[in-house]
Order: sequence, then C-alpha cells, then structure tokens
Amino acid sequence: MNSLQKFITDNLDFLYSEYGLKTTNSQYESEEGNALIELQNDSLLIQCIKDRGVIELYFANNNSPKELFELSELIEINTGEKPAYQSSDRLAIHFLKENFNIINELLVKTLPTALNKRNVIREKELRSLGYQKKA
Repeated sequence: MNSLQKFITDNLDFLYSEYGLKTTNSQYESEEGNALIELQNDSLLIQCIKDRGVIELYFANNNSPKELFELSELIEINTGEKPAYQSSDRLAIHFLKENFNIINELLVKTLPTALNKRNVIREKELRSLGYQKKA
C-alpha cells in the first residue's frame, strides 16, 4: 500500500461507506513516489493527488470533470475565509467529514454558483496583488 492509499484508508473511508464512492483510477510512480487515485460515484469525482510528498484533494461534478475545485477553494466558498491548512491536514479532513453534504450539493446542484464564487474570490485576490482586469 502506498502512502496515498494509506491516507485515503485512514482518513477518507467514509466516502466509500456513506457516499458510495468507488476507486475508478489509480496510478503510482515508484521512482518519484507521486500518485493519483480517483474516487467516483454517480455525481461526483474526487482526485487524490500526491506530488512531491504533498497530498491534495480535488473535487468535480461528473458532468463537468474539468472544473476541479481544490478542497481549500471549497472551504473558502463555503465559509468565506481562506483556510490556513492543506488538504491533508487534520482540520481539512474534519471539515470535509462535517461538510461533505454541503460540498456535494454545491458541486452537484449549484455548480454555476460555485464557479461564480470561485471567480469572485480569484478576482479579489488579483486586485489585492495590484492586477487590474482588462476591459
């Protein structure tokens, strides 16, 4: 079992038992230790990626699989605050467990709203860095 599989088994087993997600893709590079595991149910896709030792979780609606949201983006959209932790941190996993129904609804039932909120957040961040939107 690689470290990403162990992370999923230790922290995300509820996705299998409570939400019917199944592993649909699994890739592992033994040289680099990088890995990708995709979980999917009828409506949701979750990509678990380990790159250079960092684990990130990305979420998408199955109908729009290219519109991936990183867990921290979903936390920010849901709470209005940018989290100070990574996807694999205990606080992020706790948030995911406590709010998975909200995340699922956001991505499945109100995807356009989620995309709009993400765009607003990104524009604010760019303005704070001094970038101006071109007309």
